[in-house]
Amino acid sequence: MNKADYPALSQLLGAYFHQDWHDEYGGSWEAAVDDFARREPSRVRGVTAEIATLMRTTHSAAELKKALDGLGNFYWAGDDSESYSEWLRNIKARLERETQSRPAAPVAPDTRRGA
Repeated sequence: MNKADYPALSQLLGAYFHQDWHDEYGGSWEAAVDDFARREPSRVRGVTAEIATLMRTTHSAAELKKALDGLGNFYWAGDDSESYSEWLRNIKARLERETQSRPAAPVAPDTRRGA
């Protein structure tokens, strides 16, 4: 697993699901994801795309967990073989809803002469 292949997902996992994430977010993965979306909106689409790629390219639950650990993840999704894939699908869906509900960025007026 190469972090350079998943820069946005690596940022989410390493910076928001670090070893103290449970204390920082009261154990709520949703709060961590929402904080990421609020603080780093330019990375949201990258995370959703990278989750899709990771899900497509890992072939077992063990391989997925190893990949997530390599990206800096300290979240424990459980012992069920689908736990991590379900968690990633939930993150992806939450971020996609966030992207759809966020108003478009205002367009700066054109200040060039004659424009």
